[in-house]
Amino acid sequence: MSHSQNLLRLAVALLLASATVPAVAQYEDTQPPPKERFEVTKDGSVRDNETGLLWASKDNGGDIDWQGAQNYCQSQGGGWRVPSSAELLKIYYPSDDQIQDCIGKLTCRVTPLILLSGLTPWSSDRNGATEAFYVYFNDGQQYSYAMTNTQGKRALCVRNP
Repeated sequence: MSHSQNLLRLAVALLLASATVPAVAQYEDTQPPPKERFEVTKDGSVRDNETGLLWASKDNGGDIDWQGAQNYCQSQGGGWRVPSSAELLKIYYPSDDQIQDCIGKLTCRVTPLILLSGLTPWSSDRNGATEAFYVYFNDGQQYSYAMTNTQGKRALCVRNP
């Protein structure tokens, strides 16, 4: 192969490389950065960008019964309420990159942007006349318990945007 053929091949290769690089860079530059699943809003609530719901940045901070949880969230004004079990289960995150310590060595598998003082927030869903559901943020399951029980139960409020 002659020197001029090598130079021609090199020139073609460089031309092809220079023609494709700007297009790739331009494409990447026009793409918006990926949006985080959860973000803190101006008012301090935590937006779930998957569901659109706004979550309180922390729970009520202590043991509370089911009716107390309803009253607590309503007293916050602005449409705050106790979430359904389905809404609570949507913020449960089974992988290890969204966890926080809750009680001792137990972890809550939700975004660290929502500060939890316990593993088991009440849901708005009732199970008969005397029981209601809560979600266990360590295993992502819902359970039913007496609505008068306060042990370890919390009020974590949510609202629609």
